[in-house]
Amino acid sequence: DGVYDHADICPDTPTGTKVDMRGCALKSTLKILFKVGSDKILSPSEPVILKFATSMKNNPLKKVKITGHTDSDGKAKYNMLLSKRRALKTKEALVADGVEASSIKNHSYPKTNK
Repeated sequence: DGVYDHADICPDTPTGTKVDMRGCALKSTLKILFKVGSDKILSPSEPVILKFATSMKNNPLKKVKITGHTDSDGKAKYNMLLSKRRALKTKEALVADGVEASSIKNHSYPKTNK
């Protein structure tokens, strides 16, 4: 990632990832799986959340924005609410794993039919 090992506090950053001067990713995409039409996080996503929470706890100055998404099925109003609930559930899971709530902002994007 271009950061010397002695100064790299995020040594497992994937090749090609844009990083800050400490070697930590500027942007990450977490693939969180939810039950269809629900904000229930599926168990295969738990290790993904735990790994990210650990990274956040190891980098207490890091701030993140969680963006919830839905598919294009259903009504736009329902999908907007669902995407907000999914972002909130992800934040709650990170906080439960020890991340400071104040370091997380939520946002949502429902997919729309066009």
